Amino acid sequence: MDRSQIIPRRHRYLTVVCVVLLALALLAAGCTSKDEKSPASTSQPSQAAQSAAPADGVQNGDMVEINYTGTLANGSVFDSSKDRGPFQFVVGTGTAITGFDNQIRGMKVGQDKKFTLSPEEAYGQYDPSLIKSMPIDFVPKGENVTIGDTVTLFNGQAYFPAKIIEMNTTNVTFDLNSQLAGQSLTFEVTLVNVTPAKEVQELMKQLQEEQNQTVQVPVDTTGQSQSSSSQEATTQKKTL
Repeated sequence: MDRSQIIPRRHRYLTVVCVVLLALALLAAGCTSKDEKSPASTSQPSQAAQSAAPADGVQNGDMVEINYTGTLANGSVFDSSKDRGPFQFVVGTGTAITGFDNQIRGMKVGQDKKFTLSPEEAYGQYDPSLIKSMPIDFVPKGENVTIGDTVTLFNGQAYFPAKIIEMNTTNVTFDLNSQLAGQSLTFEVTLVNVTPAKEVQELMKQLQEEQNQTVQVPVDTTGQSQSSSSQEATTQKKTL
């Protein structure tokens, strides 16, 4: 967690979550930073939302909204949702760190909780093997960076932060460990809202059906396609 307007915020987020889950599902069928935060909101969960939450608390697949404050062992605050609004994620999908995800399960709307995670439950122990020396070309030309700066790298699948710890004319050395690696983290959380897994799944199914729809390719009077780009249009994409 050291690491989004015509559509209501909650429904917009559900759409984004389901698009991401759908993309992951399609990738699985084929072959196998700082996160953006939602706008601040001081509104309380509706009675309907509270009654929709499972009686036995949060379960895998539920989308939750959490207010939190995270502190280090010395008591200093390293992150908080106070100025951003609740942290929103689907439980059991790997969006949140393992220990945090586990602690949220079973909570009920309005419940407060305080817990401490070991490094293994959070960002892991500091790993010296994650110190990597790479060609200086990994730093884009013209970028005004220096030792101590944190940059964003891409490994072909995901973006992640990397701290520059050494640099010369030919090489740059990155520390790929999280800045919170090796730290025990304490969280004080409040569960603000829960969207049941069934509702998330239904929206995901709706999005998948819409993505599978095909469109008519326009043709001119000679029967030829109007453009090569039109020929390539086989999927009608919509947004809720």
